[in-house]
Amino acid sequence: MKHKKLTILCLSFLLLCSSLFAASSIPIYIEGKLINSSSTPAYISSTQRTMIPVRAVGEVLGLQVDWKSPEVILTGKHQSTQKMLTVRINSKTQSLWVNGKLLTQCIEIKDGRSYITLRVLAEAFGYSVDWKNKSVYITKPLTPPVTNKPEINEPTTNTQTSFEDQVLALVNKERIAVGLTSLTMDESLRNVARIKSTDMRTNGYFSHTSPTYGSPFDMMKQFGISYTAAGENIAQGYATPEAVVKGWMNSSGHRANILSSNFTHIGIGYDNNGHYWTQMFIKK
Repeated sequence: MKHKKLTILCLSFLLLCSSLFAASSIPIYIEGKLINSSSTPAYISSTQRTMIPVRAVGEVLGLQVDWKSPEVILTGKHQSTQKMLTVRINSKTQSLWVNGKLLTQCIEIKDGRSYITLRVLAEAFGYSVDWKNKSVYITKPLTPPVTNKPEINEPTTNTQTSFEDQVLALVNKERIAVGLTSLTMDESLRNVARIKSTDMRTNGYFSHTSPTYGSPFDMMKQFGISYTAAGENIAQGYATPEAVVKGWMNSSGHRANILSSNFTHIGIGYDNNGHYWTQMFIKK
């Protein structure tokens, strides 16, 4: 039985498009622990990325940090796969390598200190990153206990739409119970969510950042989706709509997206081969 996974992403244009925050106005919590301070501040870069000192976040994530000038080498286990992962950061060339793959625009040098894009480093090691109340929360992905129930193999076409519609109904039931308006299924966004779920399966990853399309926000833009606020929940291994919604609702971060008053529309995509789920939320 494959184990099940959940992760969350939430971001508002109001946050991205606001003026640069002072370092002290970006609290960053990893597993509930505040990590940034006046001596190791995080900041918003000119490209609207949250940058954080490499040593600070590396040590708090429990990574081995080795300094071999001009490189910093971070080594640790991916939180979902438990496979060893190596990240190499070259301050001289400002390049970032994740298991031999080069990523660009992720490194900045400020006051002689190496800073890395927070989301890139956290998600590289399998953590979830969530913006909430102008703070950043980094958590391990939720992995529900494995049961001995047999996997359910579903037909692809009718079941896909049916399962997605059932998730919408369950989500709106939860929203109505707390006095919120129902979300409307956006068919264009449903298509993007389906593509994301299939992309995770075919490319063998479980992350908000796709090697094909980039972040969920980049992906939405590529497919012509307009929004003023957006978020994403993903999950893998849940065989039924009831199970995946229950998993999301039992996680505070995922529940916050489902019960957010900021969102008006949703796209839900299900891929039954491995049971990959994507919820994309937007406010029009």
